[in-house]
Amino acid sequence: MNAAPRRARAGQAGATPAVRELAALQAALLRFKGNRTFTAIAARATENKLPVGEQTLRRALRALEEGRVPTRHAVRALARSAGADEERAEQLWTVARRATRPLPPRDRPGHTPYMPGRVRTRSGLCKALNLLKAETGLSGNALAAASGGRLARTTLHQRLASLDDGPLPTEQWLTDFTVACGRGPDVAAALTGARRRILSGPRPPAFYPCDVVDRADERRQEAEAIRPWRPAPPELDAYDQQLHDDKEAAHQRQADWIDSLTPDELDALQAPTPTDTEDLAATLRRYLPRTA
Repeated sequence: MNAAPRRARAGQAGATPAVRELAALQAALLRFKGNRTFTAIAARATENKLPVGEQTLRRALRALEEGRVPTRHAVRALARSAGADEERAEQLWTVARRATRPLPPRDRPGHTPYMPGRVRTRSGLCKALNLLKAETGLSGNALAAASGGRLARTTLHQRLASLDDGPLPTEQWLTDFTVACGRGPDVAAALTGARRRILSGPRPPAFYPCDVVDRADERRQEAEAIRPWRPAPPELDAYDQQLHDDKEAAHQRQADWIDSLTPDELDALQAPTPTDTEDLAATLRRYLPRTA
């Protein structure tokens, strides 16, 4: 097998780290092979209690020619069959693998870290966990390993798949998950807060004017927290913009009316008669601020 093209590219000015590390790994594997046949190498590795197939060894060197990383098992087998330093060979493999993998989203320039909002449902919490995991660029097994044994692989896979059935993750589990993802106390607090809201169940619908306004403020804060993750809204034409402005003006008039009420008037509104209760609640809900 001719490795000259790979080594030539690795020596050129401006060669990428991936090319250089793949070339270093290829040179080491070719030294391990020497003039021996793949059949002899496979037999020697098997004798040394590391069984490997002849085709696996062929594919390993072919992968390097094509700019891909071979399997770790094949690298170890080549090193063991030659009596070489397996630990050093595995280090070369690890460095080459890291150099050829794309940057995880959280390390890319201009990336805005994901921040969970005020999640209130099981599906929302599951989605938040998956978004945090996706930012790491790690597989489920790698994330479990990064937790230092605090996250069991089976449990992690189950909870990333669905939270619809069974108990919710404990607060300690959510904190350990946050640490494994490389995030701080603010994210842990958001996840544990979501767990508490889910366990407490949905709140009753807003009825009194003050409650309506308070909940609108909460939704506005949630919208601000997740705004970087939302796509930019489409530009409106003149007619749609006018409709939008009219709705905003109507909402502002209603908000100003609520703000202008005296304490006595607020007390009167918060003690409605049975005949007008439903109409008042419906009227107030129509003027809730939009949070998107």
